[in-house]
Amino acid sequence: MKFCAIPVIHVQFAEQDCGTRPVRALCTAAAARRLTLRPRAEQEAIQTARARQQSDGFATAYAQRAGVEGTMAQAVRVCGLRQARYRGLCI
Repeated sequence: MKFCAIPVIHVQFAEQDCGTRPVRALCTAAAARRLTLRPRAEQEAIQTARARQQSDGFATAYAQRAGVEGTMAQAVRVCGLRQARYRGLCI
């Protein structure tokens, strides 16, 4: 499987960069102040996916998937089904 590299920009600020600013209360409380900037299309896709994950329909569909994933994980652990039994069979 080949992955495409999507360009992102990582920005990191030092704590003293925004230490005395009037809007300091709006900053993060984390020790490392970082931003990840992505292309607009990718960011919109991420926001759409996150909004879809908050819906009731997604929760219902994911509950079904979680059940199947649990069954498959048990089959791999208990029965060793990680590899196909019939080697050389090409589909």
